Amino acid sequence: MTAILSSRAQMRRPAVPEEGGTTMTLDRAALLRNGVFAFERADPRAAPFAMLRSQLLHRLDARKARVVAVTSARPRAGKSFVALNLAAALSRIYPTWLVDLDLRRPVVRERLELGDVASGVDAFLLGAPGLGEVRCVVGEQHLGVLPVDTPREGSAEILASDRTAQLFASLRAHPQSPVCIIDAPPMLEGDDMMILAPHLDGVLMVVEEGRTPQADLRETLRMLRPTPVVGTVLNRTILPQQPFGYGEYYPR
Repeated sequence: MTAILSSRAQMRRPAVPEEGGTTMTLDRAALLRNGVFAFERADPRAAPFAMLRSQLLHRLDARKARVVAVTSARPRAGKSFVALNLAAALSRIYPTWLVDLDLRRPVVRERLELGDVASGVDAFLLGAPGLGEVRCVVGEQHLGVLPVDTPREGSAEILASDRTAQLFASLRAHPQSPVCIIDAPPMLEGDDMMILAPHLDGVLMVVEEGRTPQADLRETLRMLRPTPVVGTVLNRTILPQQPFGYGEYYPR
């Protein structure tokens, strides 16, 4: 594991890539208030995400993969919470992009309190010329953020356009070779996730202890094939912590 992390760390480059973007500093008090803990090394709530980060990097390295969606069977299982904190933990050691593609229920802009500093990935998908115009760069971290500006009811039609393929091609061609964490729509709420699946290297599945029905999980895994599931996060588990299992205090 240490060798894998070291080999990735050697590839690290400056936080601000060539195509620019709006550089900003996040409000740490606001992050903690909104359940984003993993920027803080000393916060005990960040520790599980450091473990998750290491396990995910190991699995991505084995697959030569970089683009992973975080999803769940249904809404309110904690997928956005996991995506935000995983991206924060990753950005402490490696260039990372966090992309909000849950166009109907976006939360990344709100939870990071980005304000109106960027117009949003939805603008790019609808025809804005470049990602540099819609991206935020967190100046003190190796983190680029593509938030959503406005919730979109016609999300499936937007995601099915050629612009989505251009988005993923741009992410893969980026000179920093970042790990890309996609905050994706829930699997069983419309067909948005099915549209995204062919563009992904893998999926991280968030399951809420005692609330995600087994039938929903089985159907989700069936529908995702052949896109690989690289891991499962058990959110709000009532059992002792296991790999990919996180405590009951975590918010949705």
